[in-house]
Amino acid sequence: MTNKIVALRKQNKVTQEELAQAAGISRQALYAIEKSKNIPTVETAMKIAMFFGKSIEEIFSLDEGWTVVGDADAKGELVFGQGLDKYAGIKYGKFPFSFNGGEIAAAYNAMLLSGRAANLKDTVEEFEINGMPVLFGAAGTDPKRLGEYFDGHGVAYEKAADKDEFADKLADGKIFVVSYREISVKRLVHTVCGVVRGENVELYNVSNEDTEPTVVDKAAFVSKKSIVCAYVI
Repeated sequence: MTNKIVALRKQNKVTQEELAQAAGISRQALYAIEKSKNIPTVETAMKIAMFFGKSIEEIFSLDEGWTVVGDADAKGELVFGQGLDKYAGIKYGKFPFSFNGGEIAAAYNAMLLSGRAANLKDTVEEFEINGMPVLFGAAGTDPKRLGEYFDGHGVAYEKAADKDEFADKLADGKIFVVSYREISVKRLVHTVCGVVRGENVELYNVSNEDTEPTVVDKAAFVSKKSIVCAYVI
């Protein structure tokens, strides 16, 4: 069972403590319901629905698909570097976006580059509501689940599991999201979005502090990376 409780709380500026008290349950119980780890009793579901002035069906659903939040027409700006000051107030799970936002930034950028509407804060919220954070965000997002986001937004893509399959799909103008192993102190896997420009690729969010895309040779980029997975739109 999925639900829209987190989105409703944020829209109405309601804390977990306030809603839990109104529903007559503990904050921990509400957290488990929000994360779809526990199914609420009928009484609890009714109290939560009444609190927001909604029907139970408007909040809770048996649909296992992706839950979309926010304004479908809202279009933001590309993320060049997730560590820039403008994103300092954004958290994903329990950690700053600068620390674990690579997969989100890549999926969000791919939406914008393909001419679709997307808002960064809404995208972060969607990932949280749909249970994407790994270890409360300490390990970011499993890149192999990014297809769920694209599926939820009706974005057609081809998935590649290795560098040869990835290279075969990189035609000029193609937009892609690729995750590759990067041995460093901060992370083992990095995920970026890119666009093929002839024999080059234009990459976004290669480094936390980037303020513009990074342009590299396409063949060299693919050959030097140990690819975990990729999505080509």
